[in-house]
Amino acid sequence: MTSLNNFKKSAPMKTKKFATYRLILILMLCSLTSSNVFAQYAVMEVVEIPFTSQAQYNDDFTAYMNVDVWIELNGPNSKHYKIPVFWDGGKVFRARLVATSVGNWTWNIINATVKNSDLGFMNKNGSFTATAADLSTNPNNRGFIRVADNNRTLQYADGTPFFYTADTSWSALTKVFGYENANDITEISFQDYVSARKGQGFNGLNVIASFPNDTKENLWSTDTYGQKTGPNGATPFQFKEAGQGEVDYQNINPTYWQSVDIKMQHLADQGFVTLFETVRRSENWPFRAQDEKNAFYNYVRYLWARYGCYNMIFSWVHHDSQGSIYPNWLELVEHANDELYKKIDDYKMPYGQPRTAMTFNTSLNNWERNIPEAIDIQNVSNAERDETMHEWLSDIYENTPVKPALNLEPFYPGWGLHSSNEINPGLDDTTMAQMQMYGSVLSGGLAGHAWGDAWYAGAAHATGRKQGDGGTIVPNNNPQVNALNAFESQAMGHLKSFILDPGHEYHRLIPAADTHLSDSKNWVHTLSISDDKAFALGFFTANSSSIPNLIDLIPSKNYLFEWYNVTKGVWTSVNYMTTTSNGVLTPPTSPDSKKSWAYRIRSEDYVDGETNNSFALRINTGG
Repeated sequence: MTSLNNFKKSAPMKTKKFATYRLILILMLCSLTSSNVFAQYAVMEVVEIPFTSQAQYNDDFTAYMNVDVWIELNGPNSKHYKIPVFWDGGKVFRARLVATSVGNWTWNIINATVKNSDLGFMNKNGSFTATAADLSTNPNNRGFIRVADNNRTLQYADGTPFFYTADTSWSALTKVFGYENANDITEISFQDYVSARKGQGFNGLNVIASFPNDTKENLWSTDTYGQKTGPNGATPFQFKEAGQGEVDYQNINPTYWQSVDIKMQHLADQGFVTLFETVRRSENWPFRAQDEKNAFYNYVRYLWARYGCYNMIFSWVHHDSQGSIYPNWLELVEHANDELYKKIDDYKMPYGQPRTAMTFNTSLNNWERNIPEAIDIQNVSNAERDETMHEWLSDIYENTPVKPALNLEPFYPGWGLHSSNEINPGLDDTTMAQMQMYGSVLSGGLAGHAWGDAWYAGAAHATGRKQGDGGTIVPNNNPQVNALNAFESQAMGHLKSFILDPGHEYHRLIPAADTHLSDSKNWVHTLSISDDKAFALGFFTANSSSIPNLIDLIPSKNYLFEWYNVTKGVWTSVNYMTTTSNGVLTPPTSPDSKKSWAYRIRSEDYVDGETNNSFALRINTGG
């Protein structure tokens, strides 16, 4: 009896101890796996996975860059991505993964080209859970941008239209821009500049990832000579010998890229998309030995690994002039594209972001002709920066296979005059830029537009330019802070509002300057119209001697005519007008002949779905 009583008294204590030990064991197991199984991230949040190499590479930069490791990422609804791993210095490697939808995600190492079956990578795997992102705080949370089903426009993954509205600051990722604090070059911090442009309606930035040869090349504004490095002077690649000799394009320098990380993450957090270019065509890379040329693949893979987690339009190279060196750059791009194809099993970026390559004039003349599988978006850039570009964009629109297009490097207001940057008679820098903005989009560049000005280097570059009639030259080395309010650059936001206005379906627009205007003045006046002629958007320049008629519309049809003020972003007048029996519509007199104007016509049947009250409210508020 006593023994039984003693047992009954002691049993609860033993049970408690067992439960405690069991709880400790469970907690220990959880702690071992919490970084994978129990980790939670929001959709589109970067999930960084570190690896430590176990092999001995003798601290050789070339050897580390040849470590070619990829991760397979799998998620709900058969979502499947392949993402490269990048070297971050020493024996540290990293992968940056992104969940594109809510649910459980798993990853594992594949396609590992490493030394001696490096145990730092072999058989590694993990998992995490993705929760819904807040779409109200950041448009990038809508998913990676991609080519829309119509092959004319861009959209976020959730189907929301995306119209690239970009500023141009090629060296913004370097120490030319201080991140938090202004320096003597730009006189505004990177953070403040992005915030200001965001407030003006911009959603993109044209940047070049690195300038390996900058410390020797003396490129652009004198204040930026040798400054296109990391904040501590780190160059993106090592040099072959001491004293800043030749760039070694096989030996990347992670220290530089760690400073780029901060700016790229900030752009993503602010809802910006980059035109992310590898290097400028002035690099000596295409003229080196074959092993260095082949290393361009390693560089592109590195950029995709490190920054492919962000929304971007990737550009293979900043090829903005010198057609004679195009074959050399083509060789590098072809090799890199072929090697990437072997890893991804398709011609695309890991998350499907669109790719292009800056072209000198129109991409139909080069990249699309030679390597179409590497290009998702066509472009015009950096040549004949006038209405000639409108005709090129129209040619792209008519080309097959159909691909979206945009103007990546148009007219630069404030840069001055030279043979390929002429200001049309009667126009100034501001109105010339407006003609390029609206004219490029209405001529088929429905993917978006980039704003160019004299501050593209971080400080104004105007040396050697000659001022002429109507031209305005910004003083050399003028700081980029002054770009914010110059030449009505804020009107880029109004361009986006005009194109994306809910009163029309912009993805249906067809370039029509040569078919539905009585006189386009050789593409100075532009028009784009729907296939059923139910609506059209147009633009004409300031000081026009006459406004062209719209022709070949629906005969004897009532159209609602609306003016759009391109510098204020408001609709300023509304009139119903009736076409003739031949389908001709004569526009009314513009509100101010000294300004450029955009306009829209919509047939009464097309407008019918919008109530008079809601329309009046939008007109009065400039919505």
